[in-house]
Amino acid sequence: MIIQTLKPIFLIAFLCVLSCNAQNFKIQEIDLSETTLHNGIEEFIQKTKVENEKFSRYGYVEIRLLSFDSSNPDTKSKYRIKEQFVGLKSSHTFPSLYAYVSNKLVLIYSDVINVNHQISEKDKKMLIKKIEQFLSPKEHVVAKDANGKVVIDDSNFRDEVYNIHGGMILEVLSDGGYRLSAAAEGK
Repeated sequence: MIIQTLKPIFLIAFLCVLSCNAQNFKIQEIDLSETTLHNGIEEFIQKTKVENEKFSRYGYVEIRLLSFDSSNPDTKSKYRIKEQFVGLKSSHTFPSLYAYVSNKLVLIYSDVINVNHQISEKDKKMLIKKIEQFLSPKEHVVAKDANGKVVIDDSNFRDEVYNIHGGMILEVLSDGGYRLSAAAEGK
């Protein structure tokens, strides 16, 4: 039970530490199946699909490790988790890890292990392409002003929504369980 609870945390920490000395860090896919973290993410996905119809068809999950304390008698780790509907650009911050849970892409970031790593353009493009599969399709949009003059002609328009609300907090508990709760706004 303890191994199941701590496995993803140690993997995240290990991969981030390995990248400290690397010139080009490779974004890694990890398998979260049969972990407490997987179960918590899965519940989040199911709840969010019920609350947000768009998430049933599109979107991915962004998760951030906020804290980790193996000596805490109650909570081993804490994550902020939320759904997203926007693509990443090369200039954005990229995750160190990603996974798939319930047919959704899960991007895993760490605020605890702050590693400034260089991700190759090849890896960025690979992840951007993976994210594209979870976004709404592109459309051709034309907008005209009051005089009929075309002011917008965008053949790659996509209805992207960046989720700025706090999402939820997912706590992995010492007893092998987890707890999902609303995140405080602004945090």
